[in-house]
Amino acid sequence: PIRVACARGWFTWYQYQVTCYPQTSGVFAASRLDSGSLHLADLGSTPLAQALARGVDIRVVFIDQYKGDSQGIYVRPPATAATRMDDSREGIENPFDLIGKKLGVPFGSTMHYQVLFLLDIFDMTGQVELLNLSPAEIIQAWDDGSIDAVACWGSAREHVLGLVGGETTNNDNSGVNNDKAANVLVSAGVLADWGRPTFN
Repeated sequence: PIRVACARGWFTWYQYQVTCYPQTSGVFAASRLDSGSLHLADLGSTPLAQALARGVDIRVVFIDQYKGDSQGIYVRPPATAATRMDDSREGIENPFDLIGKKLGVPFGSTMHYQVLFLLDIFDMTGQVELLNLSPAEIIQAWDDGSIDAVACWGSAREHVLGLVGGETTNNDNSGVNNDKAANVLVSAGVLADWGRPTFN
């Protein structure tokens, strides 16, 4: 509800003195809450738990989202692996194919929490190189071919999946390079069903 009010300008319309700021991650928003520069933020359950553990004086007033298909782990399919500079690096079809690969994820996020869970249940902890990347850095690293998989949401998710208006497209005029489009390895909803639900 808060995001809708910000996006549609309802606070301004009703002349409430509320300033809305975009945020790159819950970790960033939690740090601003801690510093007092924010009064209200939309946080994922993982950065919220970390903030509470650090002693940040915050409280939950509303749970607005169960993380289902809105985020997940996305990978390079075998069909596009050969287009990369290093042709010896294969695509990914199942969790075990992540071994020896590079996966970009914002550390401290809900997806970082779920990635660690996935690696644990498949006994792959320490066998996948995790890179602490912001959503913007994920987009850049995906496009330059320096990572094999990502765990993300929002604009980074839309970019790596080759989404335009919520739909995949092969239109050459779309501005999306679908030769690089990712496959969904596992969604946050599936990982929730396996035992690690996350929320905003």
